[in-house]
Amino acid sequence: MGGGDKIVMNISKVLGEKKLYDLKYIGCPEGYEMVSKNIKNVSFSYLNKFKVKSLGLLGAYFLRILFSFNIFKLRIKNEDVGLKDTVLWSSSDFLPDTFPCFLYKLFNPSVRWVGSMFLRLRNPFKKEIKFNYKTFFSFVSQQVSIFFFKMCCDHICVLCKDDVNYLIRKGIPKSRIFITSGGVNIKEFNEVSISEKKYDACFVGRFHTQKGIDDLIYVWKKIVEEGKNKGTKRKLAVVGWGDEKQVKTLNDLIENNGIGEYVDMKGFLDGKDKISVIKSSGVLLFPSSFESWGVVVAEGIASKVPVVSYRLPTIYENFKFGVVWVDPFDKEKYFSEVEKLLTDEDYRNGIINEAKDFVNELDWENVGIKFSKHII
Repeated sequence: MGGGDKIVMNISKVLGEKKLYDLKYIGCPEGYEMVSKNIKNVSFSYLNKFKVKSLGLLGAYFLRILFSFNIFKLRIKNEDVGLKDTVLWSSSDFLPDTFPCFLYKLFNPSVRWVGSMFLRLRNPFKKEIKFNYKTFFSFVSQQVSIFFFKMCCDHICVLCKDDVNYLIRKGIPKSRIFITSGGVNIKEFNEVSISEKKYDACFVGRFHTQKGIDDLIYVWKKIVEEGKNKGTKRKLAVVGWGDEKQVKTLNDLIENNGIGEYVDMKGFLDGKDKISVIKSSGVLLFPSSFESWGVVVAEGIASKVPVVSYRLPTIYENFKFGVVWVDPFDKEKYFSEVEKLLTDEDYRNGIINEAKDFVNELDWENVGIKFSKHII
């Protein structure tokens, strides 16, 4: 489950609970599994039944685009209020999400369409990113979706000012773009209590180079060595997921650096299981090099665990408290800040206490209400 999925599900959940909208989710089998695990009594219609597990990513991707025409077979409008009061929200800028809404909007102009671009993809034709079929198709897919947005999308939600400016340069009027945010369920975080810190630090995220996996292992190896010098065994909890190749790459990095016994691989966790691991850690390491908002940062702040992050403009504007910022890709400074947090209790408590009034701003209820005001 990606950050964009969390944003859509949690905001829509608030819209339903506050009775601002009657909700129906439309999607694929994996979409149903994801939504039904997080929302009770969900109303769901299948747009298609193609599974990635059965057909592979590209196969399912293209068949889902092709079967977007099934959108016309579904009852979307509410029988009581009529089509003019219907809002379609495409949960991402992937074509299987945007194309059905684009089609429906073309033939039903009175419907309002809310588009989403939660992560602006890098151009694979430039040196900043490795060129392969995944980066190529993802980038092209996003560009086509942006074209659809420009043609007839009523509102487009993004996560940072940089993406607003990017869409304006693409020819989309500023009046149609608004910034939303990620969030956390503060109540759920408050319900999780721990008796002791089991880990010195934790990492939460995909096993992708953009998430700073190389820097994570470099820094943790130095932390382990510093701990040995002080007679302390340091432990890192890794909560995350990736494909077979990504998992192997991370495991090889850990073993090649000789820190296997100092890393606890927890696999994919969500909900209270994930919160428990974060709260059981002294520091949350977030060495990502490319983000739009930073859900994991919010989870660290809500857990009252200090976060160490590179000062990326797209996330620095969102979190003013509870985070230790390091100049992008200064690994030595990153190491020194983590070590200071682990050894200086007053410093660590100061970072935690400065965020105590900021936490409630991150609650999904506040985020959802702000979102609804943009699409009224």
